[in-house]
Amino acid sequence: MATQENIEYPKTFEELVDCVQRRYNSKKISEKSLENRRTFADKAEKFHREADTLTAPVKECIETLKREKECIFLLSAHQPNLMPYSGVVRKLTLMEALKTRLEALYSIPVISLFSISDEALPDRWVKNAQLPDIRMSEGCLNISNPEILKKHHHRLTGYGKYAIRINSIPKPSPEVASTWKNAIRSWIDGTLKMTKKLASKNGHKISIEQINALFKNAREIMEIINESYERAKNYADLNAFLLSKIINQSFGYSTLFVRYSESKQILKDEILLLSRNHERYFEALKESFIRTQNLVPNI
Repeated sequence: MATQENIEYPKTFEELVDCVQRRYNSKKISEKSLENRRTFADKAEKFHREADTLTAPVKECIETLKREKECIFLLSAHQPNLMPYSGVVRKLTLMEALKTRLEALYSIPVISLFSISDEALPDRWVKNAQLPDIRMSEGCLNISNPEILKKHHHRLTGYGKYAIRINSIPKPSPEVASTWKNAIRSWIDGTLKMTKKLASKNGHKISIEQINALFKNAREIMEIINESYERAKNYADLNAFLLSKIINQSFGYSTLFVRYSESKQILKDEILLLSRNHERYFEALKESFIRTQNLVPNI
């Protein structure tokens, strides 16, 4: 396992499992941490009631978080996008895989908690979403929200500068939401037609069972969009509810969701620590950005 400045960087899934277990064994859980966990549990229950995703596995994890001292606590976060980004879904799937492996190996309850950074300033993916589509000249189909007015776009980072936080942006009008659903339906139909043609040309055939499964998933996604839209009070909630319904209902995961805006007081000490060390933090961020740039090949 790679290390730098006493920080471990797991390179494999097994190294990640081992790293989490060793950190759990070396940490003493304070009363403050237990109280914070109970507060997280209350905030998670509120979110899932509002999203209508308070499933049996979610309820069980909330109760475990409230009462169990001996449990491993996994935490991740992301800001809302126009549609749930596939990278975020992969992150949540990795958390679930890690949770499953840890519970099987060590017989310890594991709680996965995902914080929605609903107070973040919007980036370009709040206004836009992309679906892979080789029929388009740029290789993707763009879905956007024209009701969000972009004031500035940085050509290097791609982040737009908006005046308000994501949870202050109203959910889109029914007309805009309808264009999204129509675009997704058209994308599915067009992609399927093209795929069937290419398959036939190469001596293959897509079975009726596969086609039925595809349209079943498509109907489920449309239902999720409709239900999330009806329950959401703002743009951030629309994305968060969509994501929760996919993860908690469609996938059946027990991941707990919370809004950052409702739970940030729990992290007050950690936020103050970052604020006091902001220069060191920004230097580390800058260094990380430079290293990432150097890893991207010139194409």
